[in-house]
Amino acid sequence: MSFIVTTAAVAMGLAMGRWLTTRALRNAPAKPVAKTAKTGAVASAEKIFPWDRFACRLGDVIVRQDGAEAWLAGALVFSEDAPAAVLFVAPEAKVDRAVFLRAKPSTELVWLSPIAEDAWKARGAEPPTSIELEGEPFDRIRRLPFRVERIGEGAPDLGPDVIVAEYKSLRSEEKRVISISGAGHSRAWRGEKIEVDSCDVLPSGSRTV
Repeated sequence: MSFIVTTAAVAMGLAMGRWLTTRALRNAPAKPVAKTAKTGAVASAEKIFPWDRFACRLGDVIVRQDGAEAWLAGALVFSEDAPAAVLFVAPEAKVDRAVFLRAKPSTELVWLSPIAEDAWKARGAEPPTSIELEGEPFDRIRRLPFRVERIGEGAPDLGPDVIVAEYKSLRSEEKRVISISGAGHSRAWRGEKIEVDSCDVLPSGSRTV
């Protein structure tokens, strides 16, 4: 009997700990980042931003059906005449994540993990038309130039003008690679395309950005 009671108490403690952690993530406001005079690419957290163009916003927590979570702590927002896409970064203790979305009416997101810089062999600022990662071939399906703003924490500084390229695996419709090239640097992330509606989006406790 005491074993059953102890097991129930442990399970309740774990559930309470998870609830408190998720609540803290939801209510933690994004830390303001000062705008730099050099690039003008970093936006202050106090700036009013049209997040309603996207399915989620800075500070939200995305929870997948398998339980994986991403706290959207920082973002690269890509614009032409208006914000058209965003790459959210979600730094974690064990593994960093990123989430790429296009503006509505798109209903998809790309759930990503960073590719090590030494494993990403982009040729200069121009993304290649095809790539191979660990023996898996990918073809480029989009290449778009954008102005970019950095918001929140953790987003890489690639300058104010970038090229965003998207690659699709030749073996799987869902597998994608997103690369961002600018200012002589290039970063890339690898993952899979999923529907936003298949995830839970826990709204940020702060709506100041």
